[in-house]
Amino acid sequence: MPCNVCKTNVSPAKKITCSFCNQLFHKSCLSTYNKYRDNPQNLICDECEQNKIIKKNVTSRKNRQENDKILDARHDKGYSTSTDINEMKSSISEILKKLDSLTTSFSAIEKSVSFLSDKVDEYNEKFQNIVEKVKDHDGRLNTYENKISNLEREIYILKGNVNIRYRTDKTF
Repeated sequence: MPCNVCKTNVSPAKKITCSFCNQLFHKSCLSTYNKYRDNPQNLICDECEQNKIIKKNVTSRKNRQENDKILDARHDKGYSTSTDINEMKSSISEILKKLDSLTTSFSAIEKSVSFLSDKVDEYNEKFQNIVEKVKDHDGRLNTYENKISNLEREIYILKGNVNIRYRTDKTF
């Protein structure tokens, strides 16, 4: 386990535990060690020592009495810490079940979206093939229209030639 001050591992033989926060420390990392060396069961780390001093200076007796009244009222209503914890565990369990259900639903939706995306890509490719065929047919149509136009001109010219010969043949 790491020391709460220097964050390096503390060997079991050299570990010191704060009696308030239960965090592990090296002896050398605590400035309060010498103060509690004779009574290690009551050892308090630097941070808890500061908090203890601050609480003594700030917390008034009135605040403590108000807190006691609130706790008594909760106890009178049948609330208890273990009940609250069990309710929280139950709520967390329900949330985890819902989260698991949502995860499953999300996975199914993700698969559907992937499938649909693949289908869109397939249809896009087919559409592009159709567009190319339409362009090809459009090109052929233009070619045929040009040929028809040329043939119509030739027919017109031929009709003109036939009419000229017919007139010239009648005159002879």
